[in-house]
Amino acid sequence: MTHRPLALVGVTTFLLACGTEYRPLPTLDVPDTPVEAPASPAPPDDDVTGTFGKVPGTESDDLCAAASCGGQSCDAGICNALSWGAALAGDYDGTVEDLAVAPDGDMILVGAFFGSVETKEGMVESVDGPDGYVAKVGPAGELRWFRPLGGEGSSRVRSVAVDADGTIAVGGELAGEIALGDVTLVTSGREDAFVALLASEGSPRWARVFGEPLDAAGNPGPPEHQHVAAVAFRPDGEGLVAAGGFHAAIDISGDVYTASGDEDGFLVSLDMSGDLLWSQAFGGPGQDHVAALAVDGSGELWLAGHFSQDLQLGDLSAGAAGGRDVFVARVASDGEPRYLAAFGDEADEAATGLALDGEAVVVTGWFEQTLPLAGEQTLASASGADVFVARLLHEEVVQARAMGGELDQRPHDVAIDAAGRTTVVGSFAGGLDVGLGEMQAVDEDAFVAALDADLAGRWSHRYGGPGRQRATAVAASGGTFFLAGTFLGGLDLGNPQLEGSPTAQRIFVAAVSP
Repeated sequence: MTHRPLALVGVTTFLLACGTEYRPLPTLDVPDTPVEAPASPAPPDDDVTGTFGKVPGTESDDLCAAASCGGQSCDAGICNALSWGAALAGDYDGTVEDLAVAPDGDMILVGAFFGSVETKEGMVESVDGPDGYVAKVGPAGELRWFRPLGGEGSSRVRSVAVDADGTIAVGGELAGEIALGDVTLVTSGREDAFVALLASEGSPRWARVFGEPLDAAGNPGPPEHQHVAAVAFRPDGEGLVAAGGFHAAIDISGDVYTASGDEDGFLVSLDMSGDLLWSQAFGGPGQDHVAALAVDGSGELWLAGHFSQDLQLGDLSAGAAGGRDVFVARVASDGEPRYLAAFGDEADEAATGLALDGEAVVVTGWFEQTLPLAGEQTLASASGADVFVARLLHEEVVQARAMGGELDQRPHDVAIDAAGRTTVVGSFAGGLDVGLGEMQAVDEDAFVAALDADLAGRWSHRYGGPGRQRATAVAASGGTFFLAGTFLGGLDLGNPQLEGSPTAQRIFVAAVSP
């Protein structure tokens, strides 16, 4: 397959408000600078194609009752408003791994796709295996650009961060010889980790690959897997940090580390030119997996993930209670470990997302039986895997809660807005109750749970359809939470639903104003 020019995606948007009539919006031309669509939709123009307009959602005390409204639960009559939702057009199978909001209000999505994505200037096609991508989406859902990482091999972009000037950092893994614009990345092993810096319009500035160490003859060792799980910018604008995992060994710009067990974690700090400032590895005899990374205002790094057996981070250590346990860690801006805590019991638990709220840290994940926390507090699972959300302040768990029901519920990401409101997104089977009445999934449905600063439920909503739906990423901007994910078959955002494929995952984005 060959790369073709880019274009604006052709999709449909829907307005969701509890108790209202649902109508598809007309298609509108969107210039390079987005404009607000009229509040009242104009009649569709059959000659206009390529994108959609935006009509704001509404919040009103009389929109829904205290218990539920369709697939939504809410308290005191306060409902969420889905401002818009859209599916990326084309014939492809795709994932959304992460989402960030740029200073101009646009969203940056990353993930992987196989097939062809429809854009304004034509179809963009994957080349060999699944290709990673970086895409910029406007605040009303219009596709600004779509940049694939293609070549003789495969790639996956797992994480994205945006600096104050719009500069974009991405990280993930790749195999083979992969092109990102005019930058070519070549791997030394089976799958190597990478970090890349892009300008705000998507052109690459540089990329770094961290792979298998070379022996004395210049040959790589046995092919193994390395990946970057998360990236973040330093608050001083002088660099970025990345966290990930590796098997066997990894060479980080000349710093070589050997894994202590099945999988170890690593941290790397780079300046804005891509030069190494410092790196370190951490782990133990089992599997040690980094899921999330954030940098606070003082430049310190917060990490969350899971581990088995024992975990060693510098001079700090933690032991697993059994199975997989949650870890939360803090590392100084110079790489010195400052804090390490573990939470778990004899069953499995894992952290999947982390967000900062001033001096507080909010961690989400899942647990299967009980989750002992600080002091006397222990969360209990209703059935299968349940969601947990915990708030830490000054390295102490000050608030925590579980959200569950029948079968399994798994969160994928968490975000906090300027008002301290927390939103958790994920997927669930069976039932899910955030304290406002249980929602029931049709198969595996996406969910959004909006929580107050004290983690009490404000509202929750499920987004289902005939197949599988997952919300995998969320980010906050102003009073809006942007979310993204995938769906099989269709995605019900009200009525009608976004149409998809019964056998291939389509990508969706949406905006809610809780």
